[in-house]
Amino acid sequence: MSLPSVLIVCTYFPPLNRTGARRPYYLARALRDAGHRVGVLTSLEDADAEWHADLCGIEVMRCSRTHLQRSMRPWQLQLAWLHHRLRNTPVHGPIRLLADCLLTEEHAGRWDVLPHEVAARLGRYDVVLATVPGWGPARTALELAAAWRSTFLLDYRDPWSIADPSVHMDVVSGHGTGLSGAVRRAVFKARERKLGQAAFAITAVSQAFLENARSITGNPRGKVFRSGFDPAIKPVVPVANDKFTLVYTGRLYPEQDWGLVFDALGRLASALPDLGKLFRLRIVGAVSTDKALMEQLGLAAERWDFVELARRVPREEAVHLQHSADALLHLTYRGRKGYLPVKFLEYIGSGKPILLVTAEQDAMESILAETNTGSMVHDAATMARLLHHRILEHGQGATWRIRPDPAALARYQYPDCLRPWTEQITAWHRERILAQSGNAHQVPKDCPVPHAP
Repeated sequence: MSLPSVLIVCTYFPPLNRTGARRPYYLARALRDAGHRVGVLTSLEDADAEWHADLCGIEVMRCSRTHLQRSMRPWQLQLAWLHHRLRNTPVHGPIRLLADCLLTEEHAGRWDVLPHEVAARLGRYDVVLATVPGWGPARTALELAAAWRSTFLLDYRDPWSIADPSVHMDVVSGHGTGLSGAVRRAVFKARERKLGQAAFAITAVSQAFLENARSITGNPRGKVFRSGFDPAIKPVVPVANDKFTLVYTGRLYPEQDWGLVFDALGRLASALPDLGKLFRLRIVGAVSTDKALMEQLGLAAERWDFVELARRVPREEAVHLQHSADALLHLTYRGRKGYLPVKFLEYIGSGKPILLVTAEQDAMESILAETNTGSMVHDAATMARLLHHRILEHGQGATWRIRPDPAALARYQYPDCLRPWTEQITAWHRERILAQSGNAHQVPKDCPVPHAP
């Protein structure tokens, strides 16, 4: 039996420089390298289009987003128009809730594409795999699978509905507060359950996310496939920084214990009066949904000259800053399980020691210990002492060196770390084909296939 063709449906894909583009891109590469015919259905966007990735052998179709889709019924078109027209007005809240309940997933900016248009541009595929978040694209993927009678697979990078409170984070699974939030959670949970039950199997980046998805969808067939880092992005030639340079790149989250970091910096400043001449904490591209946290960060930069806030930069430049640092700072998420950020995985491949601020014992902690790529600190005093030692050591010409375990690192290298996933995709497809003559797992009948009016 030949290898199945695979269509990956995702919100972001190169050249978009988004963290959400990493996993689908490296999966596409792994499938291509294994001999599959691979296609990608993704968004048509040009913001942050700075990632010059190898797309050879991967057919890509890009779709623009719109609040009006041809598959909508007339009354849905009227509601979608009203929702769009009343944005930023006092009455938008109730209209938005109504639209969220009665229109399709991510209706305000969903692709307007029909199965026959995808087939005309890319051809049909044996397997349609949607990687989420991106629940509008996931619905599109299900419609394609229904039209083509393909194997439908659903991959979780983050959760949507919450069965296990420890996997909740506002930025990825917050659906509002009060009555409107409760209504949205109920509606979204029912939709996710239908999507998950329609999938032949589900995958996830962590065991916690997989178990949460199983609880929501009731789909028992699934596996965990972790993401990784690209070994082709080599560490730069060591840079002799004039000061001990600790680098943090990207978004700040309210679930991170930045209070501990600020406390440690205060202790360090008291112990070393000339700290600004010896040390810098460079935070690159800091953004957050937590306004109070951003205010705290701004005050810290005003108070201490060793705190530097740098603008957001392209991916290649961010990686260069990581590789040029003396150490990399990362904070885990308090009381949360299952999160394994792309940034952390890129950190472990940088060759630089990671300073992990954590009070948990989950995926990031186990990977750091497994790969021997850094140190964990659980309180401000310990963090201050460790940095104090490393700063003085740096002043004497010494370097904080780590001895990563090569075998452990290899388990997180793209695209090799995704090879078992490509094999499992083939196995699941063949299992479904063999089962069709008996009690086959079929796409539910309540999934209509959209047609052009």
